[in-house]
Amino acid sequence: MKENDMIFHYIDKQTVSLKDLIIKGKILDIGGGGEGIIGKIFQDKVVAIDPSKKELEEAADGPLKIVMNGTSLKFLDETFDSTTSFFTFMFIPNSKHEAVIKEIYRVLKPGGKFYIWDVEIPEFDESLGLDKDKTLYVVPIMVNLDNEKIDSGYGTKWHSKPQSYNYFIDLCEDIGFKLLSNEKSDETFKLIFKK
Repeated sequence: MKENDMIFHYIDKQTVSLKDLIIKGKILDIGGGGEGIIGKIFQDKVVAIDPSKKELEEAADGPLKIVMNGTSLKFLDETFDSTTSFFTFMFIPNSKHEAVIKEIYRVLKPGGKFYIWDVEIPEFDESLGLDKDKTLYVVPIMVNLDNEKIDSGYGTKWHSKPQSYNYFIDLCEDIGFKLLSNEKSDETFKLIFKK
């Protein structure tokens, strides 16, 4: 392996089922580029934002796609009925999580719901002898939709991304959200909050 090569730390393949998923109203999808899973399901009910134009261009047609950063949403207060984040926070620096969640809270209507799907990432394990600046934490994933399966994977720099199920519950509740539902399966989780 060359010195500049990244090191990939894979966890077991995770399965996430979105079969029979119901989300009401106009949906803001944070990080909706790439595979654009939420946009695939809900089509023109979705406004998909992503800071990467390229990622949005790759996403399936259907949603309105806007290049935008989640820390500074350009929408009026109380615009959306629901907001989703499908394996997006793992790519956002932890120092910006609070700002993104505050913006989500602001643009949700009273009673609006915030859905998070993401992965638990433990503290970087220095005992493994890995180069912390070159090690990616990789999450292979199978997403089951009503009429299709999407086999994919997501990766982020491990040393700068510890995050947990409880971390997001605490952060969202501190901002004012009320936890409605929580599910954990293997290393992934789904949380639903209400404004």
